[in-house]
Amino acid sequence: MTEGLPSPQERLESILAEVDVTPTQMRRDPSGRTWLPESGRALVEAHPECGDALREYVDEELSLWTALERPGAAPMGDAFFTARVVEALPEPNAATRLSPRRRLALLGLFHIVGVMLAMMVLMMVPESTAQWASSAHDVLSWGSEFGAGMWVIASAVGTALLLVVVGSRTHTPA
Repeated sequence: MTEGLPSPQERLESILAEVDVTPTQMRRDPSGRTWLPESGRALVEAHPECGDALREYVDEELSLWTALERPGAAPMGDAFFTARVVEALPEPNAATRLSPRRRLALLGLFHIVGVMLAMMVLMMVPESTAQWASSAHDVLSWGSEFGAGMWVIASAVGTALLLVVVGSRTHTPA
């Protein structure tokens, strides 16, 4: 068989993915003679593995529909499927390959840069064109004879201390 062409079973699976069939139709005709398109029926008749795939598809679909129709009934199958899927997932930070400390430092650095850029933008806005800029300036300098610069410095020092404290803690995987 040529490598570029899909196998008959793959072609049947793509046909079954496009079929819109009700559970009642499947129960009446599990062989697919009335609801399966002609190309799918030809594959089932020509290839025994396609017949097996169709029977498996019908059985699984009917068990799912049965489970949905009866809320108390569980579908036949693996009760621990979800647990195995969750266990197979990669660790949350596996894609970044950063230690939690470096990740925290990097995120903190970008937050500090973002705050500094926002302050620069606010300071560059002409006060004649934006009334809100003067209001923000008044709020930042309210209650301090040193002005807004002291608040920015205090915020930066506080953020840096917080990053050091949180970064120095030991991290345990969840």
